[in-house]
Amino acid sequence: MRYFLNIIVSLLNRPEKVTLPTLPPEIMQQILKYVQETSSLHSSLLVNRYWCQNVVPLLWNNPFKQLPKRNSHRLIRTYLLCLNKEENFLLDFNLKPYLNVMNLIPRRTLFEYPFFLNEISFKDLERVVSSTVLKWCDRETKQEHKPIMAQIVISILFQLFTRMSTNLRSIILNNDFDTPELVAFTNFNILLSQLRKLKVLFTPLSQNIIQLLDIISSNCKDLRCLDFRLSSLNYTPELIQLISTIIKSQNYINEFTIANISNGSDPIFSSLHSHKKSLKSLKIIHTQLTEPSINIINQFNKLHTLCLCFCGGLSISIMKCNFPLLRNLHLSYLYYPSDITTKIIEKYGKSLNQIGFNFTDYEVITSNNNKILSLCPNITELSVSFYAKQATLDHDFVDTEMIKWNQRIDELYTLRKLNIFSLDNSKESYYY
Repeated sequence: MRYFLNIIVSLLNRPEKVTLPTLPPEIMQQILKYVQETSSLHSSLLVNRYWCQNVVPLLWNNPFKQLPKRNSHRLIRTYLLCLNKEENFLLDFNLKPYLNVMNLIPRRTLFEYPFFLNEISFKDLERVVSSTVLKWCDRETKQEHKPIMAQIVISILFQLFTRMSTNLRSIILNNDFDTPELVAFTNFNILLSQLRKLKVLFTPLSQNIIQLLDIISSNCKDLRCLDFRLSSLNYTPELIQLISTIIKSQNYINEFTIANISNGSDPIFSSLHSHKKSLKSLKIIHTQLTEPSINIINQFNKLHTLCLCFCGGLSISIMKCNFPLLRNLHLSYLYYPSDITTKIIEKYGKSLNQIGFNFTDYEVITSNNNKILSLCPNITELSVSFYAKQATLDHDFVDTEMIKWNQRIDELYTLRKLNIFSLDNSKESYYY
């Protein structure tokens, strides 16, 4: 694979005309995924038809992510050209009171672009559509009409995705706007049944969102990854019960994340217990634990990744656990009694490949008297999270702290080369 990758990259960097190798599509796709991590694939679209056919699925599997603002309207226009006559009529009819410049005639595009959609973040979608609507508007467009127009476009796009996006596997509910009433769309239940990943991140819990989660609990059976990070005020007993129902209805879950439950988390861990043979990643953040919950956590002996950050109620009972496969561990060291955190690291340090702390743990982790990292002789990566409950940390602060961490770790462990990196400090993505 590395040999073929080097060939492809070298060819892409050569300006002169060359004869390119033709590889099986499966191999070509894998190579292009590696190239995509280091450079843009857009120039590869023009190499030849074969390359174009292999590049397009990669560019369109999550096209909203990190899309430059200047390209937003082009992306939305391409999707709108894929509308059928009924969808196009609804778009035109609903936008007419606010806008009279659409005139988009559905036509056959080079590819059926919605088919390639694999993941969609509602926030990214909102950002791209809102940017497009602004470009459509003129000076006479009323400010209060712009969100309405964006909602109309988003609703039509979801109707399109419901009809065509049979490869959609991941939905991230992280939007600031109210989600359209998706359950009314034809075949929406079928679309949900193919999902493998669901994330609910700091989104307003409108009636449409609750209804969507309820439908998911009935129609999604093969979710592998569940991630709930909401405001603590959102975790009503009804929502906790709904989350528990979603967990119970899955065949097996590999990854689970929960954050910001101040009380009442026991039903969630009780439901998660049925997945103890399949669960490989467990991340618990700002959640109040109880002894029954800790006893259930101790039974997840297939874990590869464990994150216990700022969790109230963590007691010495956690030492009854047995995680023989644990490779990644993230703790907020100073938040817990040192006897608990040190004993956890003593027990699992030798098996770890990666360990993580919060930036506030700097003094204790890097002091001359504390050899925490010496208990982890096999780690190759150290992650530093940046979370401060009462403050927003800017990029300059993060950069300064990371320089300090790198310099101090190099001084203490001169014979070891660790990859030290920071975790995103935005509220939606802290701790992975």
